[in-house]
Amino acid sequence: MRRVTGFTAIAVVLLGMLPVVASAQDNCETYPDTGYQVCGRFQTYHAANGGLPVFGMPVSDTFEETRFGTGETYSVQYFERERLEYHPANAGTPYEVLLGRLGVEVLAAQGIDWRSFPAADPGASHFMTETGQAIAPEFWEYWRGHGVDLGDAGTSFRESLALFGFPISPARMETNSSRDTVLTQWFERARFEYHDGAVRLGLLGVEALAVPGASEPQLASMLAQVRRSVAPNDDLDVALNAGWGLVEGLDHCFENPGVGAMGIHYINVDLLDTSLDPLAPEAMVYQYGPGGELSLGAVEWIVPAEAWDAEGHGELPQVLGHHLHLNEALGVYVLHAWLFLDNPAGVLEDWNPNVSCPA
Repeated sequence: MRRVTGFTAIAVVLLGMLPVVASAQDNCETYPDTGYQVCGRFQTYHAANGGLPVFGMPVSDTFEETRFGTGETYSVQYFERERLEYHPANAGTPYEVLLGRLGVEVLAAQGIDWRSFPAADPGASHFMTETGQAIAPEFWEYWRGHGVDLGDAGTSFRESLALFGFPISPARMETNSSRDTVLTQWFERARFEYHDGAVRLGLLGVEALAVPGASEPQLASMLAQVRRSVAPNDDLDVALNAGWGLVEGLDHCFENPGVGAMGIHYINVDLLDTSLDPLAPEAMVYQYGPGGELSLGAVEWIVPAEAWDAEGHGELPQVLGHHLHLNEALGVYVLHAWLFLDNPAGVLEDWNPNVSCPA
């Protein structure tokens, strides 16, 4: 990489961050660094409520995102630090565009329920009863000094709340996705990081879409929802208590010499029917670590072929917009998704060349 210094470095950084403005008619801005545009309502909202420092550059196009838990579908666009959502039911109000709760979501993808954090002292400054946490002194001025423009004088409490949400963790030292170890505090919609006396916002939009091997944002957003749902099952005891377990005859590590392996499948037999729930895959697929420990790398949706065919569907079952395929040896339709472990063969492929079974 070519090294630049001094004024030249500053100029290069600024030029790279500045959007290329398209015609006023389409109200779009293109960011060459990521190759995406921001248009219409999202462009207006982005510019009016903090721009690059708060939201960062776009990392996806606008697309329709369906929430599997509720069935609701919204037009969304992901940015480095946030997700913007268009809510037509709020048309004509300041809440027509809303921000995703990415602080909650990214923690959930790590298997962390924010409610498990120790609560703050209710007597602490800037304590928020709603979440039982207090905004750290290092972050208070930034939190109260930024907000969504709701028309209030200055920056009001409700405007700051609309932008960042309540604190959901204590402030503590953490290592972020850029490998910086800094004082960190999580909020409903942001992660605050203290870098050499300055507050920066974490790259939650990037992290929310960071499913290994899922480069297409729309697929990544679907897989990310599944990952948040199943992440607690990385703790095998949690999965066992929730109904996933070993099934006789399938209780071994699956390996295909010269192609790769899958690992060992823990199956929830109560889910083995002709319906498919994206958030509740029939199998959790674990891989062995160097010490023999198991960690969750993939999930698998399974439909018994005989039962499916008897219902006369005339097509293969599908989930996440992808058809399952027949495993003739087992008599089931299947689809894997490698949510936690990179699969060079593809995020939805069965066999992973990076996985092997114990000798």
